[in-house]
Amino acid sequence: MTKHRKNRKNRMEATSGEFQGQTMGGRRFGRDAGESKNANPSSTAMYKAKMILSALALVAILAMGYGLATQTSSSIIPTVSAVSSPSDSTAKIEGEYQVIHMNVTAYGWQPDRFVLKAGVPVKWVIDGQQLTGCNSGIKAPSLGLSFNIKKGEQTIEFTPTQAGTVPWSCYMGMIHGTFIVKDNIDTTNPEQVQKALAEAPATPKSGGCGCGMM
Repeated sequence: MTKHRKNRKNRMEATSGEFQGQTMGGRRFGRDAGESKNANPSSTAMYKAKMILSALALVAILAMGYGLATQTSSSIIPTVSAVSSPSDSTAKIEGEYQVIHMNVTAYGWQPDRFVLKAGVPVKWVIDGQQLTGCNSGIKAPSLGLSFNIKKGEQTIEFTPTQAGTVPWSCYMGMIHGTFIVKDNIDTTNPEQVQKALAEAPATPKSGGCGCGMM
């Protein structure tokens, strides 16, 4: 009987030991879970910090790119002058002639104003690049000029005899140009040419006539 009680006691102690072991293990598991839960806020804070730093870096890169794009765009914007530049409207002296050059495009004459010296023969070199029904001819009644414009280069000769502003245009009077004739001027001097252009009346604006390309 005593031996039976001892065996029963031993079984109860063994069962109690297993239960305590499981309880202690559960406590350890609870601590581990607690530590894991405590680690999550730290990881979240680090993740947010990294995201903020990445966003700031991206903003800085975009700002630098915008600055470069603005600088590049501003550096390539062309400057438009209100009058023909001296380099275009300045005559070159070749022998006894004062020589001027003009391009004919779909937009009209380029340039459309020239400064000339009275009494000096002129060679007007015209390059017909883009001819339309409007720009295919020029008339200058006060100079006795009326001629068709050909594709490619052609040279028209005349002599302005009197100082003043000499208008000329296409046959239909839609595309205008001007000769500014001076008695005492060095037509090869850009400063004098620019002054004469500034003092002269503006060339009338050209109007469209709806003509198609030829």
